[in-house]
Amino acid sequence: MALKVSHDVETTAMGGGILYVAPWTGSTPPEEADFYNIGNLENFTYNVGVTTVEHECTQGKFIVIDKRTVTKSGCSMKWVCDELTIKNLAMHALGTIDDHTIHAAQNADQEWAIRFVEDPVYGESRIFNCWRASVTPDGDVPWVSMEKYKSLGFGGAALADTANHPDSPLFDITVVEATV
Repeated sequence: MALKVSHDVETTAMGGGILYVAPWTGSTPPEEADFYNIGNLENFTYNVGVTTVEHECTQGKFIVIDKRTVTKSGCSMKWVCDELTIKNLAMHALGTIDDHTIHAAQNADQEWAIRFVEDPVYGESRIFNCWRASVTPDGDVPWVSMEKYKSLGFGGAALADTANHPDSPLFDITVVEATV
């Protein structure tokens, strides 16, 4: 079966997925074995942003924009997980793990590879691979919660990995045929 490229109800999407992260070691990208599942996600989103400079043509009755040049591009991500594992807490606290203790704010420069693998209810699946990113806490940690599960919010910003992915240094999205 070929991937859908035009109108088809099978291209609509709903469902969940799994977020995998892997730490970089200095300037060395992680290997496949370094990725781990962060657990249950409440959500995962990404946003591509660009900054442009507009050229205005003033040779008429009105000023018109006749060219837009992209001067900056990037990608931001957000996710919320509800599994407070020691690895997730350490990533959120920008900390290091020492046995059963997280030393907070000791690992603020850690870079990560981020992979979201969609698990749709039906249809095609998408795999989002961000080669290199900075990750920061996003929001408060609700230590007291009797109405919903406690959760950790994260924000990420893609960093260019031109050394290992020169043709697509920020991220790729791979569309995979449904297996059903």
